[in-house]
Amino acid sequence: VSSGMNGVLVQTFDADNVRYVKDMKAPVCSAHEIRIKVLVCALDGLDKKVLRGEFSTFVTLPLTPGYQISGIVDQTGSSVRNFTKGDPVVAILPLDIKHGGLGSYVVVNHINAIKKPENVDHVDAAAILLDGLRIYHSLHYLASIKPSHFVGVVCEDVALNHVALQVLKTIRDVKVIIISKSGGYAYRDYGSHIVRVVDPLMESIVDCVMQETGGLGLDVILDFRNNDEHVGNYSVPNREGESKQEHEAETGQQQQDDAKLADSQREKIEEEEDEDIGGADTAFSIKKEAI
Repeated sequence: VSSGMNGVLVQTFDADNVRYVKDMKAPVCSAHEIRIKVLVCALDGLDKKVLRGEFSTFVTLPLTPGYQISGIVDQTGSSVRNFTKGDPVVAILPLDIKHGGLGSYVVVNHINAIKKPENVDHVDAAAILLDGLRIYHSLHYLASIKPSHFVGVVCEDVALNHVALQVLKTIRDVKVIIISKSGGYAYRDYGSHIVRVVDPLMESIVDCVMQETGGLGLDVILDFRNNDEHVGNYSVPNREGESKQEHEAETGQQQQDDAKLADSQREKIEEEEDEDIGGADTAFSIKKEAI
């Protein structure tokens, strides 16, 4: 039985042109789907991009946006065995969904949802969902992080730093160096796995990192800065013991030094040849000039 629901309806790709609609038709789940009563929907830059039409090739109108939700299972399909009505769940919704998290109900394939931990409330669960998944995937699948690794976290978003630190805290013996202008006071409750907080305006990042890692550099760098985010022109040393900027600078300087040395040696050889030619007979001198 389909009941009515309320929600936000978008009919044109315009972030300012949305409206709240009552008594919309609620979606009904098929055999492999579950219907979730939405309690919390988190919004971020992804939703803005959808409303601006940046994904218009596969996102069609009208739609109800919202892609990170936490709620209660309201209905299950006939083939669903891992969820029952009343289960607290979280889900990341596909971008082409028609009824998103800014409505009373959403319907998703059961593989796109997981049960919410009991010790995490619905607000926190929805808020951490997408960022937490990105960070976890980056650490475990892209960086293959291991115990005892040194990890550098570069970010001016304190909230995002906290998400990263919560994920890192679950990895045994990982040592974290935070590079941020926000200061260390914001991270004092995270324990001994944070070995240092470096303020790039007050300290040399390279010196601090090399000191804490015994000259080895960082194994993994989580850099959350946007390409257009102005947080200062600083770089972070990796395991090779130097940053990319330093390597390029040193390479350029070495090339200049090599060129100067080559010029000096060439001038010396020419001077020696001139001296030899000056002491030789006329026939040798004429032969050299002809050559």
